[in-house]
Amino acid sequence: MDKRLKKLGGNYKANSFNRLAQQIEGKGILFVAVVNTSCEECQKIQDFLNQLRDGLLQKLPNLVTCYGYTGLPVGEAVVPAPEPKKGEELDDKLKDQKKLADSKVFHWDKLPESHGYALFSSPTDVQIYDGTFDHDELKLNVVTALRRCKSPVRSLAGLSGKREFMSGKRSGIIVETTSATQNSEVVAVEAEVVKNEKKLKQKVFFCKGLAQEITLVKDGVVAYRLKGLSFEKFLKKIPRS
Repeated sequence: MDKRLKKLGGNYKANSFNRLAQQIEGKGILFVAVVNTSCEECQKIQDFLNQLRDGLLQKLPNLVTCYGYTGLPVGEAVVPAPEPKKGEELDDKLKDQKKLADSKVFHWDKLPESHGYALFSSPTDVQIYDGTFDHDELKLNVVTALRRCKSPVRSLAGLSGKREFMSGKRSGIIVETTSATQNSEVVAVEAEVVKNEKKLKQKVFFCKGLAQEITLVKDGVVAYRLKGLSFEKFLKKIPRS
């Protein structure tokens, strides 16, 4: 099997993939997925993994993939099993918890609901798709992250990513699109951002949400909002202070 497509088992801490992400930073992205066997929609993640295994990975030379499986009910977090004292018998509950460390089962702290995937552009630039993420958008999100890995454009993981951005009191320009926005429109706005990169003092993030708008955010507060996706118009009207 290609070294860029690896199946994992066991329990992994939140920062377990930072070193690998650092190694590929600036050259590609790292895709880490937990396929939940109790979720019918996760078959779409499995289908994508099958496509990678069958040759798609060779067409995506800048993609590194780590994946594994869990059978926990969606939304149920892993509880680490305490080490038994010498000579102490494990009760049924502890036996079940010990099974969670089976090498055939993959759990990762960064996906506490044992469900979903993450896209690393770097150890500090991570998109987390968990909970009620859209399985259908997986392939598009991966391809989009690959396209943006060498550009000034970054992504937020949907509305949850935008909320985290705001609550974290971060600053930047957020370009929000909807599920109805054509990919060609998104790419066109990205091109405008790249063209105006030298004029920008803020980082630009793209986010799929409920509206088509461009927002200037300062310390988690909206400083200016423009309806529509005209980045050139946004630059002309954006407050200079």
